[in-house]
Amino acid sequence: MGAGSRTCYTIALGYIGYTLRDGSMRALNIAGPATSALMLASGLATLIALGALALGAWRDYTDAFKGTEQLAAQVARLVEEHTQRYVRAPEQALRRLDERFAGLHVAALTSDQVRETAENIARELPQVGSFFVADADGNVVMISGFKTFAPINVADRQYFQAHMREGRLDTVVGPLIRTREPEPRHAFTISRPLIRDGKVAGIIAATLDLGFFAGFYRNLDLGAAAICSILNEDGWMVLRHPLSDEYLNRNFSFWPLFTERLATGPTGTFVRDGADGILKQFAYRHMDGLPLIIVTGLPLDGVIAEWRARTLRNGGIVLALLALVQGALWLTWRGLKRERTLATGLRRALDDNVTLFNEIHHRVKNNMQIVSSMLM
Repeated sequence: MGAGSRTCYTIALGYIGYTLRDGSMRALNIAGPATSALMLASGLATLIALGALALGAWRDYTDAFKGTEQLAAQVARLVEEHTQRYVRAPEQALRRLDERFAGLHVAALTSDQVRETAENIARELPQVGSFFVADADGNVVMISGFKTFAPINVADRQYFQAHMREGRLDTVVGPLIRTREPEPRHAFTISRPLIRDGKVAGIIAATLDLGFFAGFYRNLDLGAAAICSILNEDGWMVLRHPLSDEYLNRNFSFWPLFTERLATGPTGTFVRDGADGILKQFAYRHMDGLPLIIVTGLPLDGVIAEWRARTLRNGGIVLALLALVQGALWLTWRGLKRERTLATGLRRALDDNVTLFNEIHHRVKNNMQIVSSMLM
């Protein structure tokens, strides 16, 4: 074999060894960074999934509370409109009665003419239980619907004292009471003073039956734990649904609603525990033209329970998707690990083959030297 043949043979062996070794090195070099990238992708997928779940849960939480807040405010507005309609009408009726019989002394208001006029007006107002007149001592001298009745005195009633002791000359909406009429009922009272000879000689009043208002509140279908209340500006409970005797003649002027919130504006919302211990979203409105404050409260336990259920459901979906992604990344990592193991074994085999090729090359070279020497 000539020198050129030996050179070509050497180059071929070297090229084969370099190619095999370079291939194994590239496999090893690719597997390392790919494994790091997969670990980074796994961590990022976990952070993104948990972050998205937390952000979605927070936004859902705030939206749920905001929706309940808006609903409470809408209910308060609806109750205000209903109250304006059915409380202002009896007030105007009292003004008409007072103006019509302004020339009569209070004792003369016991006449059948006065009673029949009051009864005719009461028939047009389904929310009115009765009209009545009381003298300066609180003795009731006329009640619509009853020509004769047992003696009744209202001197201890808050609305009567507001006119006779505090000198209130405007309309007074009294607290929630059980009436002393021949047919007692839960009601609240609208009253105006009777001015005779420049002095307050008594009052003329209308009792508004809570049964009429209860039907409206039941139709709202807000749930058993929801409340609708009306209080006057002095903090007395005027109307409440659902009704309980514990709210009769109750004053709530100590509430933060009166001590803090009404000073900031005529409308607003707040969250606090109700009298029943249930957390509620409250909304309030100070009525225009009447000394009343509307307060509605919607329970939040159902809202929180629904939010928790949605969060658990969404969390299950996110975790299932995250498990699929992590499973795919794990399978990819496992394949890369297998490839790396194979590449390591291939490198060792290639190193052994290179050694064998070098040994064969050396022996062939020696044999060629011997043959060449013999030929020479």
